[in-house]
Amino acid sequence: MNSALSARVEAWCLRPTDLWDYETTKLLVKHEWRTLREQFSWTPDNYNTPGYIHNAPNLVTSKRPISTWTNENQIYLEAPCSNELKKFYAENDLSLIEKNELLSIGAVEKLDDALKFLDSVSGLVDCVAQLVRVIGVLESTIPEEDVSYSHPEVPFSIFVSVCNERSTVASARVAESILHEAMHLRLSLIQKVVNLLNPGRRGRAQHFTPWRQEKRPANGVLHGIFVFRAILEFFWRLVSDNKDDKVVKYSEQRIQEISSQLVQVRDFYKSPALNATGAGLARQLVNI
Repeated sequence: MNSALSARVEAWCLRPTDLWDYETTKLLVKHEWRTLREQFSWTPDNYNTPGYIHNAPNLVTSKRPISTWTNENQIYLEAPCSNELKKFYAENDLSLIEKNELLSIGAVEKLDDALKFLDSVSGLVDCVAQLVRVIGVLESTIPEEDVSYSHPEVPFSIFVSVCNERSTVASARVAESILHEAMHLRLSLIQKVVNLLNPGRRGRAQHFTPWRQEKRPANGVLHGIFVFRAILEFFWRLVSDNKDDKVVKYSEQRIQEISSQLVQVRDFYKSPALNATGAGLARQLVNI
């Protein structure tokens, strides 16, 4: 364990002034890649979801670059791997759009629009590009509903749906989904170097979550608070800086919804499942 990194991340948790702090994120990601390279021969260049899940670094998948700018943190659209990941998809109730349909729905262009939309908020896309290496596109049976997914044990992969139409509000919706899952990945990396839960209490205490309207283990609630506070900050910035009336109206709607949800978990920091660092982080996140 890197004690200097742990100390820095713990200090950040007690004063999370920037939820997409680039420097801290960069250190967390660098530490994770170093671990993956030393233990499993994984690098940003050969990383892919099915290969990682099956510990097969030599597995080659179909990937296409999303972002139009060239940098060391290129994000890729990853075609579904039905044979290799059939069990993973089934266990996590994922339905992905097949490779031949990705082109017809303009998946690359819509994801690129969303990344550019994230880039309208200073520093945000730089953080996301550190955390996300590949994106799979999910089917959404209801056009008005966005779906997304990431797995805490799969460090650099996310899955999101894209809207049928191509508009600024659609870009904002997909951008939210990408940010949502990137922040799950970020907190999972944080938890690899800093404990936020009391040993033995991780799955015992159940707490109501306004997002799912059901009780969830403490770690799930903490992730929800972390993710939605980041999304709230995102929409606050959009209201301040965006000139598109439709985007501003949509942002104001999401601010109202998320704020009311965070109020419902304002006492979560008192949970016995949280240690002092976890409680401090939770308390800061719901302080709106």
